[in-house]
Amino acid sequence: MFSNIGKKIKVLAEVLALIGIVVSIIWGFSIIITNSDSSTKFNNDYFLPGIKIIVIGSLLSWIGSFALYGFGALIESVQHIENNICGNSVNETSKEYFCSACKSRIYPENTHCLKCGRKIEWQESTRN
Repeated sequence: MFSNIGKKIKVLAEVLALIGIVVSIIWGFSIIITNSDSSTKFNNDYFLPGIKIIVIGSLLSWIGSFALYGFGALIESVQHIENNICGNSVNETSKEYFCSACKSRIYPENTHCLKCGRKIEWQESTRN
C-alpha cells in the first residue's frame, strides 16, 4: 500500500487539480446560466462573476496542486537517493541484516553501522 508512495501522491495531486478545475467550470457556468433572463442571453450582473469563478477557481486548483505534487516528487527523490546510498533497489527482495549492538538495519556494503558506528565483522557466507 505504501510502496511507491511518491508516485501515488503525484497522481493524487493531478486528480485533485483536475477535479478542482472541473468544479470551477461547472460552478461558474451554473451561476451564469441560472441567473440569465429568458429575454436576454446572459444577465450582465452574473456573467462577470461566473467568468471570474471559472478563471480564478481553475487557476487556484492548478496552483494549489503544485505543493502536493512537489511533495510527491520530493519523496521519490529521497527514495532514489536512499536506494543509491544503500545499494539496494525498491523491488529487491534481499536478506535484511541488523547491527548486533544497536539493532538498526545494515547493508552488505557497509563496513560500519550507520547509526552507532560500530565496525561490522562480515563473514563471506553471510553477505552472499
